[in-house]
Amino acid sequence: KPCGSVFIKDHCTNNPICFWDQGVDPPVCAKKDLCPTYDQATCITDETCTWNCSDTSCRKTICPYTQQATCTSDTDCEWTGTVCNEKKCIKNKDSTTCTTSCEGDCVWDTITTPEHCREDKCKKIMNQMDCTTNDLCNWKNGKCIEDYCAGYDNDEPQCNHDPRCHWDITTTPVGCVSTTCTKNHGGIPTDPLNSAACTADVLCKPGSDSKGDFCEPTTCDDLTTACDCKKKQECFWDNTGNGACKPTQTSTCPDLDVLFVFDGSGSMNAPFGSHPSGYYGMLEMIRDWAQTIPLTKEPH
Repeated sequence: KPCGSVFIKDHCTNNPICFWDQGVDPPVCAKKDLCPTYDQATCITDETCTWNCSDTSCRKTICPYTQQATCTSDTDCEWTGTVCNEKKCIKNKDSTTCTTSCEGDCVWDTITTPEHCREDKCKKIMNQMDCTTNDLCNWKNGKCIEDYCAGYDNDEPQCNHDPRCHWDITTTPVGCVSTTCTKNHGGIPTDPLNSAACTADVLCKPGSDSKGDFCEPTTCDDLTTACDCKKKQECFWDNTGNGACKPTQTSTCPDLDVLFVFDGSGSMNAPFGSHPSGYYGMLEMIRDWAQTIPLTKEPH
């Protein structure tokens, strides 16, 4: 019988794996921390424990959550299947201990702020089929290589602030991936920008920021001829006046004020796609939508 299901002190203390915890009010029967007594085989089968390869010891996990929402809200944890696990590699605090970690698949990530150690989720994939079906990975020279933007991990805001990347909810798994312009024309440390090719591609345009040169998607406003405009699926050429390239979805909409009303029921506290709750998910969708709609920017 689980320790948490025992409510009588004597019954609790008679169980060798339980103890009567008087540090809470009211006292409860809790499971003893047996992790330090486990060998590796036993440790990895106990969801409450984590095996530390650096000193070959077993310790209690820092991610004891049983609900996906609470798990993903902790930046040190990730939800895998039906279990909350510690993220690999995050305990390594400098590039040297990170890249030499016994965990094996660690990479020192320099594109995030602050820089940190995390797991390379593509390195362990050994065959091309599994690699190419994971949208966060690319198969190059016989190896499965992480997409540059995968470095943003679960940080959706930082992902969308990098013009080389975008947060894609249609990928498997959901995550930060390179834009088509970045994939085709470069603009990352391992694949420098091909400025001529980027400029020649009407769907892309070159740019520059503190991280260097990049290639990003054009907007309808960037396209000045009917021919170029028609090459971009989400745009159409308006022949009114001197002609202009406009977004298909919103160009015929009259000016209007938009009011958002959120559901206030308990269901909004549940996970919403890759978000810890419905509120986070809806706010992110509205934020992304606001970046693409033609706002009049009139003050109120």
